[in-house]
Amino acid sequence: MSKKVKLSQAQADAVEYFERVFVKNKATSMSDETLRKALNDGYEVEPEFEVGDWVYREKCKTVSKITIIDYAFNVNGAIFVDAFDGWLFKDEIRHATPDEIAGEKGRRSEVKLSEILHDLTIKEKQRLRQILNS
Repeated sequence: MSKKVKLSQAQADAVEYFERVFVKNKATSMSDETLRKALNDGYEVEPEFEVGDWVYREKCKTVSKITIIDYAFNVNGAIFVDAFDGWLFKDEIRHATPDEIAGEKGRRSEVKLSEILHDLTIKEKQRLRQILNS
């Protein structure tokens, strides 16, 4: 049997806190090896995605909005977006920049406007031209 180390009360409290929050909690648990590498080599924080987030997919160079995250497919969640038929993984997307979001919102507005204008009757189009030209 190995000999127990002696700790101060503050150190014991820290160990108990670590065990409660990081070891026994399935949402934050990690292997000893992962913890060692994170402490020694550093780490990157994996981006968290939520429904409604604007994301950029490098492969298609598209900006889209997350509509569903379904954890039934896999532990990390299958991510569905409004501009792609199918599901994506976290490593296929990143959060879109403010400029990318603004560009996509502008593009979508143009598409909606084009659809509205297309559906107008000839008389409605003539009336609209009169209003715009006055």
